[in-house]
Amino acid sequence: MLHKKRAFIILALIAALLAYFWLGSRYPSIDEKAAMAVDFVLEDVLSFEAAFEIDPEDPAWKRVGLSTLNWVSTNRQGMTFGVLLASLVLTLLQAWPLRRTPGRTLPDILKGVLIGTPLGVCVNCAAPIAYGMRKEGVRSGTTLATMFASPTLNIVVVTMMFSLLPLYMAGTRVVVTFLFLLLVLPVLLRFFDKDTQEVDRPLPDCAPRAESETWAQAVIGTARDFARNLWFIVVRTVPRMLLAGFLGTALAMMLPMESLTTWQISLMGMAAVALLGTFAPVPLA
Repeated sequence: MLHKKRAFIILALIAALLAYFWLGSRYPSIDEKAAMAVDFVLEDVLSFEAAFEIDPEDPAWKRVGLSTLNWVSTNRQGMTFGVLLASLVLTLLQAWPLRRTPGRTLPDILKGVLIGTPLGVCVNCAAPIAYGMRKEGVRSGTTLATMFASPTLNIVVVTMMFSLLPLYMAGTRVVVTFLFLLLVLPVLLRFFDKDTQEVDRPLPDCAPRAESETWAQAVIGTARDFARNLWFIVVRTVPRMLLAGFLGTALAMMLPMESLTTWQISLMGMAAVALLGTFAPVPLA
């Protein structure tokens, strides 16, 4: 059942959160990095700024631990935004159930691109948002497209690529992204996703009936549902985020970036670098 008052409250909260993140954090931060890009140097192996100084003479366990804390410090705003937005989306989809229809893979993907591109979140933050969408039944095409498009197609990152990199490299990056979203992803969904075989069905309605609900009851109910969903998202995503930061930092310690300059250019070498890049939990830009 549609709970209009709760949906209105949640949409207002989502709008406020997006405005705060876009205008007060994400895009100003990316603009700053774009302006400094030529001279920008990481202060730690996976961190823009080092909140904890690391002595090269420290034992390996201490260096990895402190670098992981630096990674958490660098990514804390984005990860907090991702967790909060995922919880709000989860709550919205419980108050405003959607219906899923089979056989609409390409429109679903395009919808995800339109949602993800302006979000402007990095890969670390897109995962909990996608998890929250998927938990409440948003179709896989929309969920995956949102997760892929947000860190790769937002306007600031695309502008940075064309400003800093050779035209062929930036163009290849954009073309390959669209080829994956529009050609590869539909094929994968067709063969591996059960959504394509499902019939119309409403999502479960978890909230009380809405006919007689007052605004005060709507606020209390929304707060209760949001708190439950926030805990759900935190428990299932934050430990994995921290584990990813720890493992990525340990890998970067064992294989410093400067060592890549000595590698021979080959198919195997590029595949190895791609695997390292996939494993490292760092923002794309």
